[in-house]
Amino acid sequence: RSLTCPTMELVHGLPRPKEPAALERLVEAQRLLCAKALSEEDCLQAKALLEELASPSDAGGFEFYPALLTLASLHESGFEPAIEKDGSKAARYYLDLFEHEITEPTLDSQMLGDAATQLCGLVKDGKASFGRDEVHRLDDLAASTPAPATQAALGWLRFASVEAQKKWHEANETPEARERRLNRDKAKEEARQRELDRQQRAASSAIEVAENLRLQGNDAARQGQLPGNSGSMQDLRRAVVLYAAAAEAISRC
Repeated sequence: RSLTCPTMELVHGLPRPKEPAALERLVEAQRLLCAKALSEEDCLQAKALLEELASPSDAGGFEFYPALLTLASLHESGFEPAIEKDGSKAARYYLDLFEHEITEPTLDSQMLGDAATQLCGLVKDGKASFGRDEVHRLDDLAASTPAPATQAALGWLRFASVEAQKKWHEANETPEARERRLNRDKAKEEARQRELDRQQRAASSAIEVAENLRLQGNDAARQGQLPGNSGSMQDLRRAVVLYAAAAEAISRC
């Protein structure tokens, strides 16, 4: 299997459902996912139990939405032999989770913050593949007033919202608009590279100047310490001035 340790923690770290039947299903899902030998049937059964837990009551579920976190993690990392790695499904589970948790959280702030970070990463890496509806849902989440426990997560959701809008517009732009955007991006990158080259040249020049001033300062300091040198104080003062000039040259770059 390809389940990672953080995902295993999400299996065990969920809060306990209040309904006995829901708790029974959660325990069974945990038992199946943590078994040393897991068949494809067992894997699919565990997923079905988690989906039932997270379903609304009018659909025969238990409205135990923390189960969505485990489902998201299972699809994000993959879980052999039956759950394939699927960033798109994982992102949608995360989105469903936050629609229930953002104002009335049942998970702790650390879990919610980690979940928001994962969602943001999936969106930024282009793995979420959100359509217009999901982009609007994420916008609504980013504009919501969170509970204190989800305050930190909201920052990541807002970042994800901006990225999702950008990805959606890029995926749906006309060929002409795409060409204009790529040209703008190319011009920006070229300008950025020119500025970087200029700064590197300036830094190299400043370092060279500073090194020459330092060497002159060393020479003046040695002269100022020679026995019998009547102008030793003048040499030492000159050394101090040269060292200060070297420091100034470095600070300007």
